[in-house]
Amino acid sequence: MVLQMVMQAISVCEMQEPCMVVELHTCPFSCLSCRRLEVSRRGRFPAGMLGAASIRGCEPLMHPACFRMLRTLNGRGVRVKLHTSGYAPEALEHAAEEGLVELAELHVRAPLDSRYGELTGREDALERLYQSLWVLSAHGLRAHLRLWLLPPLFTQRHAEEAVDAIRSMGVEVERVVVQL
Repeated sequence: MVLQMVMQAISVCEMQEPCMVVELHTCPFSCLSCRRLEVSRRGRFPAGMLGAASIRGCEPLMHPACFRMLRTLNGRGVRVKLHTSGYAPEALEHAAEEGLVELAELHVRAPLDSRYGELTGREDALERLYQSLWVLSAHGLRAHLRLWLLPPLFTQRHAEEAVDAIRSMGVEVERVVVQL
């Protein structure tokens, strides 16, 4: 069971070492495309075995325990992949300045136009996403993009345009995943 959980965690984390997956469900959005999972797998890893962690939950940076957890993991030398909706650019800036995140996986929920606010349920979502993109670019943080399609409102063509726009901002995009 532990080996199976570790192997599942590695595939989710995409790091080639045992990886803890932490779900911190805090989300400011009400996206039409949301597939939020209420995962509660709990496991303990021996201190020397854990080299990486994937912090997920739409916008974990808004969770009260997130920074305490990031600092603890960083203090133990654990590499962190942070999943983010981009809605908390100030917190992302703070995490980047402290060196608490190695990799950001940015979840993009709509075309990068006026529909972004409509499809996420937050008028300021696109502005905050752009601020987060500038943080990633300014700090040279590597990024993975996860684009959640919702045809016909958010299509493959829109996703390609979003990736091009994000790269043009100087964000180092290593990987793109498109999901229906």
